[in-house]
Amino acid sequence: MEVKWIKITTNMFSDEKINYIESMPEADAVLVIWIKLLTLAGKCNANGFILLTEKIPYTTEMLAHQFNRPLNTVKLALSILEQLGMIEFLADGILNVINWAKYQSVDKLAQIRESNRKRQVKYRDKKQLETKDKKSNVTVTQRVTLRNAIDIDKDIDKDKRIKDKDVFTPFLKNIKNETLKETLQDFIDHRKEMKKPLTERAFKMLLNKLDPFSDEIKIAALKEAIINNWQSAFPKKENTFIKQKKEIALPDWYDKYQKQLKEVANKEVEKLSDKEINEIMERMKEREVQNG
Repeated sequence: MEVKWIKITTNMFSDEKINYIESMPEADAVLVIWIKLLTLAGKCNANGFILLTEKIPYTTEMLAHQFNRPLNTVKLALSILEQLGMIEFLADGILNVINWAKYQSVDKLAQIRESNRKRQVKYRDKKQLETKDKKSNVTVTQRVTLRNAIDIDKDIDKDKRIKDKDVFTPFLKNIKNETLKETLQDFIDHRKEMKKPLTERAFKMLLNKLDPFSDEIKIAALKEAIINNWQSAFPKKENTFIKQKKEIALPDWYDKYQKQLKEVANKEVEKLSDKEINEIMERMKEREVQNG
């Protein structure tokens, strides 16, 4: 459940850490980013953890894009907030707001989640009863309020997610690489969060696009698309030129030819005679003939 509000006390700017930040040249930018982090943590509603999805944490680059701030400014703000013990980066790169309960009533959130869960169970039970009693013309009604209307919408969304998952399941079953399978599912979820869900046809086209490449390249391309908020993946070909270049055997005359070029380069061109220039030109023509 997404939190629609967070607690900010009226004496917030009397806090020692906030006062220290205000003494810095970039105080305004740091404080704005701090408030944005709090609101984003509330939106994520993950006990202070800031996540794009359950498996993908926000990176510094993603936060810069989300906050519409320069990357260096965001890096500076995060560094200051981390030094002051207001945020922390866990070993796996997940950003966490320390003492999140100070900014949000965690116990009340737990009560809200439990209350919503009970209402959803009640609604599903009534829905099943309504289906069973259709033949006897027994209609089960539910009083529509703002809260249970939201719960109904959530159930509809859940049913839609199950239906969407069934569409892609046959394709994902054929993929043996578990990491690739998970990354494809992350990309499917990423498109849903963009409000631009993949269709079955679009997913087939994506698989065909990735098919010529190795699993490693496919995974890298999908992760890059998620991080940069792209609608599609763009796999990058391996640099085969370098590999090919290593396999080429150079002719015997190559070193001698390079030595002659260095000798010519060390001379002043103005001092070369016509005879010397003609000899150099002839040698170069011979090399071109040998090279085919």
